[in-house]
Amino acid sequence: MNDSPIDVLAIGEPLALVDPTDHGPLETVTGFTLKVAGAELNALIGLARLGHRTALVSAVGDDPFGRLVRQAITSEGIDDSFVFTGKAPTGVFFKERLTGHGRRVYYYRSG
Repeated sequence: MNDSPIDVLAIGEPLALVDPTDHGPLETVTGFTLKVAGAELNALIGLARLGHRTALVSAVGDDPFGRLVRQAITSEGIDDSFVFTGKAPTGVFFKERLTGHGRRVYYYRSG
């Protein structure tokens, strides 16, 4: 990005999140939103929004989800110089919204 020092460097796995627009079992939900997630990425986004220079060390796949993650990283002002594109697919997870505040997640990761 630029030559300023990095305030916070995180190592972690960013993921694509398929988030339902309605409550109920995934097999009955008809609408979904595609987002990015991952604890380290979420923390870096918050810190970048507070004005800190941040960078992520990770790898994403050469696939649509990897491109989504990279776009989200750069649009938030996070340095992606240490995010590499690999052969393994980008991790994806699905959120299931249960009644009340209940949630269940299903992770799909490989390599």
